[in-house]
Formats: sequence, C-alpha cells, structure tokens
Amino acid sequence: MQPAIKFMGVYSTQTKSGEQRGQKELFFVWQVHNNDQIKIHVQEIDKTYHPKSKVYAIDGTTFTFFNFEPSILAVPKTQLKEILGQQQEKTDKSAPYKTEHQQKAPQNTVLDDNIWRLGLKVPPGEQAPSPQQEDNSLEKAQIRLEQALRNDFNEAIKQLNQPHARRGALRFIKTIPEQKSIRVHHKHMLKDFMTTLRKQDLPEIALMFATKNVELAPDDDHAHFNLARIFCILERYQDAIAHLHRALDLPNETEDQQIYRKMLRYVENQQRHRQVPFRITKQ
Repeated sequence: MQPAIKFMGVYSTQTKSGEQRGQKELFFVWQVHNNDQIKIHVQEIDKTYHPKSKVYAIDGTTFTFFNFEPSILAVPKTQLKEILGQQQEKTDKSAPYKTEHQQKAPQNTVLDDNIWRLGLKVPPGEQAPSPQQEDNSLEKAQIRLEQALRNDFNEAIKQLNQPHARRGALRFIKTIPEQKSIRVHHKHMLKDFMTTLRKQDLPEIALMFATKNVELAPDDDHAHFNLARIFCILERYQDAIAHLHRALDLPNETEDQQIYRKMLRYVENQQRHRQVPFRITKQ
C-alpha cells in the first residue's frame, strides 16, 4: 500500500545559536501516512521559496518548534514522492564509492544540525544538563510551546475568514492535537482552542481537541463534560451520555454536578424527542 502524502504548507523556525541567531528559516512541510504511522518530512527553502536542502524526516518534538506561515502560499514544484526517489537514486549511485567509515556514519546530519539550533540536543563538546536543569528546561519548553501554539492558533483563526488562506489554516489547526510534545500541562490551552472552534461552528475539529484532553487527563471531570458537549452538538448522544456519567463518577464540585445532571437529562430527552439545542453558561 502506497503511503498517503499531504503537503501541509510553509513553516518557519527561529535560529537559536551561532552568527545567524534569531533569523527565520523557511521549510516546505509534508505529512506522510504509512501503516497507521504519521511522519513529518521537511525541506529548507530560501527567501524565493527554492529548495536549500534535501528532504528529511523530523520527529514530533522537533516539529512543535515549527511555526505555520499561513500568509506564504508557495508550493514545491516537485511532488514529495519524486523528490525522495531522486535523492535515493543519487544515494544508490554514490554508495559504491563510500569508504567503510562513511557508510557507517549517521545519515541525518542535516536533522542533527537543526536540532542543535532549536536547542533540543547537546552539541558536541558541550556539557549535558543535570536532572534538575532538564526538569526546568522541560517546563520552560512546555511554556514556550504553549505560547507559540496559542500565537499560531490565533493567527490561523484569523485566516479562516480569508478564502485563499482558509484551507491551509484548517490544515494547521488539525495538526495541533497530533503533536507528541503536548502534555497534560497544555489541557487548558486545548480546552480554549476547543471552545473557539465550537464557536466557529467547527465541531468536528473541536472534537479532536476535546478527545485529546480526555486522553491527557482521563480523571478530569471537566474534560469529560466538554467532550460530551461536542458529542451532543454532533448528535452522538450515546457517546455524550457515557462521558457525562463518567464526569459524575469523578470527584467534582456540587455546582458542577448539578450542571452535569441537568445536561444528562437534556441529552437523554434529546435522544427521544429531538428538543431545542441545549444552552448553558459553563464552558
């Protein structure tokens, strides 16, 4: 079965070290689905949107430091499958002339260089951080990630009203819940994104964020309640009822419990009689 390849648009990163510190670098980005696995491939491009590097794969953590550029509508002139095929052909032709040492050398030096610039890996010759420094760095990285995602999400929401940019903005928004670097620390951010998408009349995409929140915090009654709300909008009443029962089973405030029971009665009635859409103030 051939992998499904989707061009995601142009993304950027900020160089964090060296003489070019702070300079924005641009990339073509593709999403490749193969055997239920999703991989991200990128290719660095110059200011005129011409390739500067080979196409290479990056992991989910690295991709969280890439920012979507919805205002740049450039597309690669060659399909990803053809690019990878050409790269492989060149590699095959040069293979017989490599020394034994070169054949054993890592093949992702371009990726390694980018990881060092992004601050995700200790460059050669530098001392590794202590466990406490790693914990602090991780917390700071999560905060930076949330700030970057909030900024990019808000920019993408603005693009939804622009016909030429709407498709790319939606494509970027759908990638957020799939990012492996998102942790339980980000559950409030995901809930805010879900609420915005619900108000934008995009319940199918909002469902992705509500589902991710329950995966991150399965014992959070608010997460189950918010997921139930989206299921109700989508008229998936049985799923909504299941998560409302779960919210009621978990420890919660008396006021919240009253709201959960009120919505549960509504959903059960909605299943039978198709009543007027439910309205509550809790978000």
